[in-house]
Amino acid sequence: MDEQKTSHQEGSHLVEFTYANFDKTFKTTRFLGEGASGKVFLGEFSNGPVCAKVGVSHGINNAFSIEKENNLQVNGAGGSPVLLGSCTDYPVLIFSLCQGQTLDEVVENLIVFSPTKLSLIFLPIAEGLAEVHSRGIIHNDIKVDNVLLEKNSDESYTSHFIDFGLSTADGGHLTSHSNPKGSHYAPELFKGLPCTPASDIYSLGVMISDVQYCFDNPWPPGVKRLCKQMLNRNPQHRPILSKVIKVLRKSLKGHSREVLSSTKAHPTYQATRVY
Repeated sequence: MDEQKTSHQEGSHLVEFTYANFDKTFKTTRFLGEGASGKVFLGEFSNGPVCAKVGVSHGINNAFSIEKENNLQVNGAGGSPVLLGSCTDYPVLIFSLCQGQTLDEVVENLIVFSPTKLSLIFLPIAEGLAEVHSRGIIHNDIKVDNVLLEKNSDESYTSHFIDFGLSTADGGHLTSHSNPKGSHYAPELFKGLPCTPASDIYSLGVMISDVQYCFDNPWPPGVKRLCKQMLNRNPQHRPILSKVIKVLRKSLKGHSREVLSSTKAHPTYQATRVY
């Protein structure tokens, strides 16, 4: 492949480059993970720290094109990574870094779990997801390792949604390349029905339920009933996201803010992830 000069799209900060240019200038720091469509690396490109998602072959070009357009549409909403660049002749996407721990890492490192802490964790996740939906994009793969939580100085959290590889426009359909497996996917996705905000609400309900059932603590006020509604197999019977946020906010009222410990006598590990 012939090397070409890196160029910027007019009116955008998105950088376009050839694979030869990427292969020559991207400096890998470490391998982060892989999925069915590609591998993700932490490294440096154009003199800055980034994450690179590299496709397994030319055969998934279309899937990367869809992911590219959806990331541009989201443009950082919900704390999602910002798309910084793409390859013109091979499936490669370059993203900004998202700092924080995965949801399962946060929960695993809690010394004491309580109803208040569950609400403090999931309220910013629900609010961040509402931001993503406000851009007309459905994530379709909401699960514990696709959500990063960054702890703030006031003990609250900021959420970051990563891995938009299965995302679609609201009302769109998963592509033939997509092959959803796992209990966190909404039932309608297995039937080829349209992807809607209700699809992500189901997945969010699975996360809340799974985390809660790992502990013996009682549910926050109103959240157990809410979660049952979120897991309704009929998407039309699930609560809208604004109601989920309202119930989580209400569950915190009358409760003192507890300190959310993210360590067990050792420093917090700050993971850097993007898919």
